[in-house]
Amino acid sequence: LISTAEVNLRLPGRPLGEPHLAIHPTRAGHLLGASIVHDPTARLSDSTRARVRCAAFVSTDDGATWQTHLFEVAQCFDPWVAITPDGHAVFTALGRDPKRPEQSDILVVYHSADGGLTWDPQPVSLGRGHDHPMTVVDRSDSKRANWLYVVSSRNARADNGVLRFGLSVSRSRNGGRTFDPPVFLRPTSLMALAETP
Repeated sequence: LISTAEVNLRLPGRPLGEPHLAIHPTRAGHLLGASIVHDPTARLSDSTRARVRCAAFVSTDDGATWQTHLFEVAQCFDPWVAITPDGHAVFTALGRDPKRPEQSDILVVYHSADGGLTWDPQPVSLGRGHDHPMTVVDRSDSKRANWLYVVSSRNARADNGVLRFGLSVSRSRNGGRTFDPPVFLRPTSLMALAETP
């Protein structure tokens, strides 16, 4: 496991973008955030997006203090976090992860067994072609306690060969350690985009 304390970065002068915050459903004061971390020294000629990373931020004291974990995902965007009632957490984002063999943008999922204090070193890949991934915890029934769903827009070819966006849903039944094969939904011939799951 990679300890957040070992990479206690303050990120001075680095603008943050697309923030997202999750609140632990059973532990008051435990907050988990995620954000894009921009490189202020990058210029357009440097292929600015290649120098963008994402980070997770965790606080267990109602936000009085924060620890930061900077992920290795290059060209990172659309970060999202979620925490299950039993304390498992996930960080999802699109980008290029050096630990994955894919060469283009993929949807990566990092898992934490302790609400974001430490992160498993190897991410799960949910594949290419995603946009605007979001994660939600299923709290509807005790049989599905701590299940997670990653919902995103995903492109696929329609019957006529035209590339169209539909919805991809990936389910984890173990707090984000592994995922079932995704379900792809294209309810109409129109473009369908994922919003709040």
